[in-house]
Amino acid sequence: MEICFIFPDGREIRPVKKPTRMELLRDLDTPADGLELRYDALQPVFGEVPVGVRVMQGETLIFEGIVDTHTVEAEKGVRTERFLCRSTAAKLLDNEAQPGVLNRPSVRLMDKLYLAPFGLRADDRLAGFAAGRLSVEQKTRCWSVLQRFAEQLLGTDIFCKRDGTVCFSARAGKLLHLPTAVRLRLTRNPYARISRVVVQNARTGAYNTVYDNENARGVQRIRYLSARAETAPQAVLSAGEQEALLVTAVFAGYIDADPGDRADLTAYDPTLPQLQVIAVQYVQNGENGETVLELKTLTGGKENGDVEFKTDSRRTA
Repeated sequence: MEICFIFPDGREIRPVKKPTRMELLRDLDTPADGLELRYDALQPVFGEVPVGVRVMQGETLIFEGIVDTHTVEAEKGVRTERFLCRSTAAKLLDNEAQPGVLNRPSVRLMDKLYLAPFGLRADDRLAGFAAGRLSVEQKTRCWSVLQRFAEQLLGTDIFCKRDGTVCFSARAGKLLHLPTAVRLRLTRNPYARISRVVVQNARTGAYNTVYDNENARGVQRIRYLSARAETAPQAVLSAGEQEALLVTAVFAGYIDADPGDRADLTAYDPTLPQLQVIAVQYVQNGENGETVLELKTLTGGKENGDVEFKTDSRRTA
């Protein structure tokens, strides 16, 4: 991998030495990736402090972001420098949005207000205005505003690509073609599986609409949702299915995976469903590196090649 540091005046410098240790983290629950670089040397890596970093593997962008922390330690003649970095999406977490009320906002408006000022951009495949109003309170982070815009007005998900492009859509996720795993661990959590969700009737107030999980035979765990609940019953059942199985797979070298990618590990256990990557960790010490993938059950429709999640919706007497 090729590492390039960026300085306040725009200069880009590649360190002469390779890092002693590199750790890259990607997680489904946060838009910003994390990167830690450690250098052990007798002399400083640079004569000044960088503000950004980019990591490439050939033509593939691995990481691009900001330097959050630069730590220098010296002991017994050895100088250790650590750079803690986050990807460009961290700017959306760190910056507050201008308060106000937005009437019928559009993706282009969100791009102009909350992305362009920080060097990011929106995927412009969505056009037109969203019906409704978006109220932005004081001290609200830009990412929170964009999330609410996506979920409440567009009815979709939101995520950030490595190059800083913000997409107002669900992650498509690529199917990974994985090498042989060095280690594999399966953790089954039957306690997390939900067998039934009962929903309240908005007109009568009775809890009489039942959603059964056909995959949870032998399990008795019931949840109740009010008529005003924002969470769909299928989402409750799906979340339980995902928590019921956690797979950790370790591979030698770097695996170019993102949260949301899909993997088929039935070669190791034929009972495994198709899995979704929820976290990626790459650690390199010296010349040796390995990738750890955390995976959960993928739920959804067959059109994407996912495991179909079935429920039985019926009314009780």
